[in-house]
Amino acid sequence: MPLERHPLTKEFPEYEPLIPRLKDQDSEFAEMLGQYNELDRRIYRFEEHAQPISDESLEQLKFRRAELKDRLYLKLREAAAQSS
Repeated sequence: MPLERHPLTKEFPEYEPLIPRLKDQDSEFAEMLGQYNELDRRIYRFEEHAQPISDESLEQLKFRRAELKDRLYLKLREAAAQSS
């Protein structure tokens, strides 16, 4: 299976125009997005280069990324609803 990165714009293409705007306007969103992107880069590097990491540690990183993605999605939905 080919390795993939998971940028938020790919995960939620319907919110692509909103992501940069929310990043500029909401410091909490911006911080979470930065953490999400860093986790995504770390996970990809571990998987791409087969760097030594336990399965449990890698799963913990993926779980944290998923948690952040859920929180970011909620903020995106809320912001989209407010702008409607």
